[in-house]
Amino acid sequence: MMKAPVKVTPKVIEDAAPVVPRPAKPTLADTLQRARKPKPVKPSGKTIAAQVPESLAQRIDKVAAQNGLTKSEVIRMFLEYAVTALSEEAA
Repeated sequence: MMKAPVKVTPKVIEDAAPVVPRPAKPTLADTLQRARKPKPVKPSGKTIAAQVPESLAQRIDKVAAQNGLTKSEVIRMFLEYAVTALSEEAA
């Protein structure tokens, strides 16, 4: 004599912590791209703001791009050069 199959219903655990999916593991390309980005340099000097004509701003952008520099680096170099040259003329 065979017994009738027993129906089993899954028990729901209501107080269980929700399952949080793990973030995808970064690929080698992601890691390399992150490694290439230099950390921004925190300014140690005083900030000076100046308005310049659009044509001069474009020329500064072009020089920066051609030399692999930031606009700030180019402007600092130009200012240092100009101040030094004018100081030497005055002396």
